[in-house]
Amino acid sequence: LTANRNNPSYDNARFTKVIIEGTVTATNISSSGVVVNSNKSVSFSTGYNTVNGYVAKWTNVTTGPDGSFSIKSEWDSSLGSGSDNTKGYAMSAFKLEEGSADPPLPPAPDDWIAYNDLMPISSNNDANVSEHDYTNSDSNLLDYSDGNNLSVTVTGQTVNGYDPKSNGGDFTNSSSDAYLTFDGIVDLTGVPELKATDWDHIITFNNLEPDSQYTITLTANRNNPSYDNARFTKVTIQGAVTATNISSTGVVVNSNESVSFSTGYNTVNGYVAKWTNITTGPDGSFSIKSEWDSSLGSGSDNTKAYAMSAFKLEEGSADPPPPPPAPGGWITYNDLNWTNGDNNDSFVTQHDYTVSNAALIDSATGAILPTTTVSITGSYNSYDPRSKYGGQSDVGTDAANVFGPDGGVIVDVIRTIELEESAWYNTVTINNLNPSAQYDITLTANRDKSTYTGRWTRVTIEGADSYTNISSPGVSVTDPGNFSTQSSISFNTGYNTINGYVARWTNISAGSDGSFSIKSEREDGYGSGGNSKGYAMTAFRLEEISTPPATVNLPQPIESVSLSASGFNAGIELNWETEINGLEFEIQRTNSQSSLIGRGNTNKNWEKIGFVESFGINNSPNNYTFIDKTPRGGSIFYYRLKQINIDGQHQYSNVVKINIIPAEYILSQNYPNPFNPVTNIKFSLPKDGKVIIKVYNLIGEEVIKLVNKTFVAGNHKIQFDASRLSGGVYFYRIIAADFTDVKKLMLLK
Repeated sequence: LTANRNNPSYDNARFTKVIIEGTVTATNISSSGVVVNSNKSVSFSTGYNTVNGYVAKWTNVTTGPDGSFSIKSEWDSSLGSGSDNTKGYAMSAFKLEEGSADPPLPPAPDDWIAYNDLMPISSNNDANVSEHDYTNSDSNLLDYSDGNNLSVTVTGQTVNGYDPKSNGGDFTNSSSDAYLTFDGIVDLTGVPELKATDWDHIITFNNLEPDSQYTITLTANRNNPSYDNARFTKVTIQGAVTATNISSTGVVVNSNESVSFSTGYNTVNGYVAKWTNITTGPDGSFSIKSEWDSSLGSGSDNTKAYAMSAFKLEEGSADPPPPPPAPGGWITYNDLNWTNGDNNDSFVTQHDYTVSNAALIDSATGAILPTTTVSITGSYNSYDPRSKYGGQSDVGTDAANVFGPDGGVIVDVIRTIELEESAWYNTVTINNLNPSAQYDITLTANRDKSTYTGRWTRVTIEGADSYTNISSPGVSVTDPGNFSTQSSISFNTGYNTINGYVARWTNISAGSDGSFSIKSEREDGYGSGGNSKGYAMTAFRLEEISTPPATVNLPQPIESVSLSASGFNAGIELNWETEINGLEFEIQRTNSQSSLIGRGNTNKNWEKIGFVESFGINNSPNNYTFIDKTPRGGSIFYYRLKQINIDGQHQYSNVVKINIIPAEYILSQNYPNPFNPVTNIKFSLPKDGKVIIKVYNLIGEEVIKLVNKTFVAGNHKIQFDASRLSGGVYFYRIIAADFTDVKKLMLLK
């Protein structure tokens, strides 16, 4: 159906709402650009429909036993503007067909994206951006790629107050998370105010697939420098079965489900609230709540906050974390204040601060670690363990993710060790580590009493040659500077239930003595009111994240070759010794197992990667070394030597195998960059899994999907041919498990 008054003066005025009634089924396929109120209701300007030529259209319409349905036209006074916005026009023509006008709409393809402006007054949004505010009910989202209706709908809700403002917002600075997500797509002008602590603004997503996963990104920005470090908003995800918090670095992380940041002046930071790996229950829904976080911020302007004003919803998020440790590594857990009745998991050691050189065990097998017998030694200047009090941290926090929540305990953190005086400390030392390997340690404690928010503990790593601090967002540091280099962090251990903070360092290299220590001491620099003591760490998790070199011996004719892997960044080192009269050695590599089978064990798929000159004729053994710095295309590599003799003859060594797994996910900068028209993109995976790599233009539109398949763990390279694209700046993004990263590339033409 359609109608058109055809008066240019009535452009963006005189809207008509068209509703289908009395049907059993109906699929809305109205013109792209109409306002979709729900699957059964649309609105568009009938005052001047000449340029747009919109129609209201439903297909797959079925009726009940009475064989009837109706179409209702009514003036939609909630839309349009100007002095001429005084009426609407009923539909003036219709076309009815037996047999669906179009086949039923297929489900949106995987990885659809929907953008929505939650404050659409006077907005200048991109095409295919829906505009549903907090008053809408069951309104369809649009597939941003083609403008088609998605089955997913949103319903808004305001609690105790609603005060939308049509001005006072703006985009955030370039390169910020908010800018990269919304710039040029959703207009952030306008903000919904949260004027009291009991005002809540909630948006609920309906009709999601319980078997699918989703990612949600939201932001808001009042853009007033006077409100910097004021007017904080708490954003909480509710009703999801699973969700992984990947909000901007710098937000206050209240829990896995809740973050806070200043929406009064978010221009410089450009923070977003973001969750991925979202799954729903059978009802196919989850919600996002915005509320004023009056516990944060300062100054006379800290009088309100702003609800989220834009969101981006994606279907098809990364696989759930966590990745497993690299093959060859181990994990061990220990309870530092164990007594009978603790609910520890199997293979958790129970050594307190009084032990000396007590062995740790592999949590997967129960075997003592390893032949060097990794152990711990405790020390203290005063010691006051308690046989009660304490508890697990809330689900979704770092502490619960590492040590388990109630009902899923790995290490039972009930029972505390008090630090009653400023001079008290408790130290645990890890002994007999391999100086060639690297380690990761995580620790926590929780007295679990809500009135003890003033009781803080300082946790310090000592005696390590190198490390990277990756403690929970929200912990405090005493010394300014780069967070990742901090040897000492502090957090509230009196009531760590909600925050679930952990002290954590990774990439730890022990000293030459193969040891490092963790020291707990009362922190007097933080906390207030009841800051009378602290609590020592009560549990730790230690992981070997890179293994020492492996050795493989090869027999004659090249008499012995030992192969060692010193880590991905260092490459693979080949060493061999021989007295044979040779001219040179050709080093060959393959990652194809078929090269080793039957007739394949000749030259097929073997790559020449270098040469080493022979020392010539000798009566004593000679030692040779070659370093392969560029292993790529997988995680398992095979090497052999082709010895070329002075007489022209040659012979091969036996094949040696090395399995090298990156310690972390990495997306490398493309090379060359700038480029024309071909460039290479490398990435590293610590485990097998699906990888998606997409290229976007400056306004966030996907221009090409480079990769969407499963790769084995290891190092990989793909080639990007941009010959069909125009010159300019583009972004490429990787999603692999819980890892995502974005880098910029420049195409010159």
